[in-house]
Formats: sequence, C-alpha cells, structure tokens
Amino acid sequence: MQLKTPLPEWAGKLIQEEVLYALPFDIAEDGSPADGFCVITKDRVAVLEGGTLAKEWPVSELGELETEQLVGSGLLSADCKAGGKVLICVFSHRWLPHYAELASAAAYTWKTGNSVGEVSDNDAVELCPKCGMPLPPGSTRCPNCSKKGQNILRLLKFAGPYKKLILFAATAAILCEMMYIVLPYLQRIVIDEFITPKSTDWPRFWLLTGLSVLVVLGLWLCDFLSGRLSIRAATGVSRDLRGAVFAKIQSLSMRALSKRTAGELINRVTGDTRKLEGFIVDYGKDALVSACSTLIVAILMFVVNWKLSLLVILPIPFVFWMTSLLMKSIHWRYNRTWPKWDESNAVLHDVLSGINVIKTFGTEDRETKRYADASLAFNNRIMQADVYWFKIMPLTDFLITCGEFLALFAGAVMILNGEMQLGELVQFTTYVAYLYVPMRWFTRLPKMVADASIAAGKIFDVLDEEPEMVSGTGKKVGELKGEVEFRDVSFGYKVYSPVLKHVSFKVKPGEMIGIVGHSGAGKTTLINLLMRLYDPADGKILIDGVDVREMDPTAYRNQIGVVLQENFLFAGTIFQNIAFSKPDATMMEVVAAAKVGGAHDFIVKLPDGYNTRVGDKGYTLSGGERQRIAIARAVLHNPAFLILDEATASLDTETEKQIQEAVARVSHGRTTFAIAHRLSTLRNADRLLVVDKGELVEMGTHLELMKKGGVYHDLVMAQRQTSKMKG
Repeated sequence: MQLKTPLPEWAGKLIQEEVLYALPFDIAEDGSPADGFCVITKDRVAVLEGGTLAKEWPVSELGELETEQLVGSGLLSADCKAGGKVLICVFSHRWLPHYAELASAAAYTWKTGNSVGEVSDNDAVELCPKCGMPLPPGSTRCPNCSKKGQNILRLLKFAGPYKKLILFAATAAILCEMMYIVLPYLQRIVIDEFITPKSTDWPRFWLLTGLSVLVVLGLWLCDFLSGRLSIRAATGVSRDLRGAVFAKIQSLSMRALSKRTAGELINRVTGDTRKLEGFIVDYGKDALVSACSTLIVAILMFVVNWKLSLLVILPIPFVFWMTSLLMKSIHWRYNRTWPKWDESNAVLHDVLSGINVIKTFGTEDRETKRYADASLAFNNRIMQADVYWFKIMPLTDFLITCGEFLALFAGAVMILNGEMQLGELVQFTTYVAYLYVPMRWFTRLPKMVADASIAAGKIFDVLDEEPEMVSGTGKKVGELKGEVEFRDVSFGYKVYSPVLKHVSFKVKPGEMIGIVGHSGAGKTTLINLLMRLYDPADGKILIDGVDVREMDPTAYRNQIGVVLQENFLFAGTIFQNIAFSKPDATMMEVVAAAKVGGAHDFIVKLPDGYNTRVGDKGYTLSGGERQRIAIARAVLHNPAFLILDEATASLDTETEKQIQEAVARVSHGRTTFAIAHRLSTLRNADRLLVVDKGELVEMGTHLELMKKGGVYHDLVMAQRQTSKMKG
C-alpha cells in the first residue's frame, strides 16, 4: 500500500519541502466532488485543493491523526493541542484503509523521525500510482498501464535457447507456404492449356499431375516438421517458465507469499504458462510466416494482374486502422477477466483444502454456491470481452470480403472482354484467398496478443518480486553449536505497529528454553524470526556470534528441526515423509529417527510398515501418530536447533505423555525452543522466556518465576484454577 502518491505538477509547486506522505481525497467538506491531496511533511500537514493551498497546520500544534468511517465516506481529523478538533479532509470508502494506515504511519514518524515506505496490508486495495486504478490483489503490476509489447519481448527472451527449433519450424512453414503458391500455378496451366482448349497431350498432363502430387506430399512433410518443432520449442519455453516461476515462489518471503492465495500461485505456474505455450505453438512462428506469405503473395498478385491487385488491397488499410483501434480496448477488457479467474481458483483451492471442515459442518451446498458464484463472475467478464470482440470481427471480415468480390467481378468482366484467361483468374483468386488468410490472422492479433500479454504480465509480476530478505555475504553454514542471542530485536509486520519490542536474551548451546505468554503476545513471531522467515526491523539475531542475515538462508534452515501443532504430511509413504528432511537417508537412518521420535512401534504394526501411504495431509493417521512422524522427520538430519510450537496441544493425556518422552529424547544435547500453552509441559525447561505484549518481561526457571509472583505466576495460577473448574 503506497502512502506517498506522486503529486501533480501544480501540487508539487505548492509544497517546497520534502513530502513524507501524500494521499488524494475526492470529497469536499460540503459533500461535493473534489480533487485534492492531503500532504504531510516533517513540519506541517497541508490540504491542497483546486490548485491552491487550502489549509495547513504545524505538526507541533496537532495531536494524533484519527480516521472515522461514515456512511459513504470517511474523514481524517486531528486533536489540537490547544483544544478542540480539526477536520483535515473527507474521502470515499476506497481510500479509508490508506488513511487509516496514514494516521498510524504519521504518529510513528513524528515519534521516531523515521518515515514509512510501502505498507503491507492484505485487506487494503492497492492503487496504481500512475492511473489511480485498483491493482489486482497481491499484484504490483497495473493491467491498465502495463505495456503489452514489453511483456511479449520478455517472453521472447525465454524462447532464446530454442531459437534454432523456432527458426527451423518457421523455415518449414515458409516452405509449406511456397508450395501452396505453386499449386495455383499448376492449376492455371491445366485449365488454360488442357481443359479450355481440350488438349490431349496426356504425357504432359500426367507430368503436371505427378508434380501436383509431389507438391502435396511436400506440403504434408513440411507441415508435419513445422508442427512438431513448434511443439518442442513451446513446451520447452513453457517448462522453463514453470521452473522459473516455481523457483521464484520458493524464494519469496512469507510476507510476499501472504499477499497471494495458493490458488492464484498455482494458476501462475500452470494455467498462465499453458496459455503462453499455446501462444508460441499457434501464433509464435505464424507471425513470421504470415508476414512472409503476405509479401510473397502480394508480389505474385501484382505480377499476374496489377489492376485487380489494386482492387484487392483497397480495404486493407481500413482493416489495419480498425485493428489498431481495437488493440487497446480489447486488451483492457480481457485484463478485467483474469482477477475473476484467480478468485475462482482460490475458492476451489480453499474448498478442496478444507473439505473435512466443510463436511463436518454440512456446508457442501453453500460452498458449491460460493464456487458457482465465483465461476459465474468470471464467465460474465469473459462473455463481455468476447461479445465485444465478436461485434467487431464481422465488420473486418466484411471489409476483407469486399476486396475479394471486387476482384471476382472485375476479373469476370476482363474474361468477357478477352483481357484475361479463365486459368489466370483462378490462379489470381486463389492468391487472393492466400492473401486474406494472413490478413484475417492479423485482424485477430489483438485478442491473441492481449491474452498472451496478460498471462506473461502475471508471470513477470511474480518473477519481478523484489526479495525482502537480503542474504548478506551468504556465508556457508558449517555445523552450528547452537548458541543464540537476540540483541535488542524489534519487529512488526507493519513497522509502526511492532509485535516484538527490544527483545534481548542469550541462550547457551544445548539449553531447553520455554516460551510462554498470552495468545498474541509474540511467541510465534519470535520463533519465526529465529527461523528467519522474517528479518527483524531493528536489532540483531546472532547464531554462534554471527548475524543470521549474513548466513545462507537455505543452509541455515537445514540446521533447524521444527515440530508444529498441526504438522503437514505429504501424500506419500511414511518413509518419504520422514526422509523429507534428508532425501538421501537410508532405511536404517529413518528407522533410527523413528525410534527416537517414538514412531517405530506403531509404524511396524501397519500393513505395509514404512511403505504405508499416509493419504492427503496424513488423514489416515491419528494426531499423535502424525506428531511422532513429524518429530522423527525433525531429528533425522541431526539439527543444531529444535523448535517445538505447541507440539503436544490438542492431544489426550496418554499420547501427550508419549510425545513428551519423545521430545525429551530428541532435545537432549540440542538447543531447543518450545512454545506451550500447557505450562506444566515446560516445568523442566532450563529457562523460561515470558513474553507479554511484545516485550520480554521475565526470564528464569519455573521456581524462580513462581517465587517472583509476576506474569508467569499469574498464568500458572490461572491454569490451575481452570483445571480445578474442569475437575
């Protein structure tokens, strides 16, 4: 979300100092339409409207900014330190999320002196800074402003490794076109020298027939080669695109991934690349072939009869003029369809992922309707675009056909006047048909380019995503000892709304650290920073004395074992799921890890043992069995760190005891961080970190913190009271 909209020239002249934040507003104080800007600098808040500086206030005289949602509009106001409240500006609802963020960002800036750049907010509508139109959800590319030619040119770069295949395919296609041109000439000879004069020169007749058969065979061979080579090139480009997009998605940060739904990303990797593959197969080489064919056929037509040729090309300039007008409007209409397509895919993915919940609550009909509505919305958009397209196409086809009829009429008159032979007219009209085939292809070019450009733009939108995490020197990570230090770490998903504030602690290798606190206190965020799913806004995280940002992220995470409350199992065998953390593991290593994790005993009782398939997300196993497999997976590659996030939550007492025993075996000698709401499971931790409202408020052993009588003591007593009430 941009909080600094580029100002127009007239507004820029009114504000001479550096602009920190600027947002447009579209409603005047009296409720009439307006075209103005709210501008915040280091020293003042200014309202620009109607080409003038309408109002301004020194920052020193204002309190915090506030937004208020009204019926059909919203307003931005501020408390005056001298007393009272001032109205700054009024805006429509589409700007409400932006002004809400602006109020918080301005407060942060006035307090710290630091300005905020773009703000991540999945619920807010992003607007294009150039045209002001809403951006598609999760996208940084404006469909309205993106240049179609640039997307196609970038797509051609992916075709570079296959340029020889494409060149050979185009050559075969051009040879095919040349043979098509030879056939009318042979037909002309047969008509003018054999049929019309009723010649009986059979040897020459059969020679011409044989040549015609050879030409047809050559046509078939060249067409076969062209199609096969085109498909090989297109599938290669599509494969490379899928690989590049998938690799990019893997490298994106959690913040970037959260902007897009899983269904949307799947559509990028599969649907959009398939569209581009079809574009290359069907239209890639055809552009070159059609251009060459048009030029050659036009020359031959003028050689045969230049008078008729002038009549034929008469409508063509009008056709190209209409095509150029059509290009922009059709691109805009088809651009509006793909967000609806992504939405329908997202709904489908959600429904299939949550099918157990849907069946549990008996909401199949409701979800069916939700998907039907999403599909209908896409259908309506694509119908609007297609209807517009098919309104225009008959007119262009009519103009093209007019030239053909003019040529036939004039040619018939010339035959009657003895100026042309019948075979010559047949040859000429065949060439006219050959000419109009690429002409019709060019008239359909706007739709082809629009479709391919949109798909390419969606793919490049992912590929152009700037990495938020910088790997620094990318140091290779050797075997870590397990020492961890948080040095004055602060972090917030929005920089002015920190989730963790100035957290500092140090952990020795092999220590067992429990992390406790109320829900939303920042426990999981702390773990996410340790795993480097996010980078801290301030401070450092040191691993064995080295800043984690200086390490190679993949090598570092390979030294971490993670067991979550809800662990994901792949739809493969138990062996494959355990060996996921170490793909080259032997059966003996997997069995050893399963024994440590307490999973071996139940695995060997299954019909297929370690080769038992667990089903989608492990639905054939119980919660405790899934947890033990996850523990085995976590310890297989002998990690330096072990992270347990609610690993024993939602389990029965007996299973919890088994999991705790497995955790005790696994964590021995490893630096372990464990989050648990059941505080009794952390009694034996070496130290406990108590997080409250993003701050580390207490640190010590269970006995030390109970004697202290602080936040931890209150949490323990509250849980004991709850247990008594349940009893």
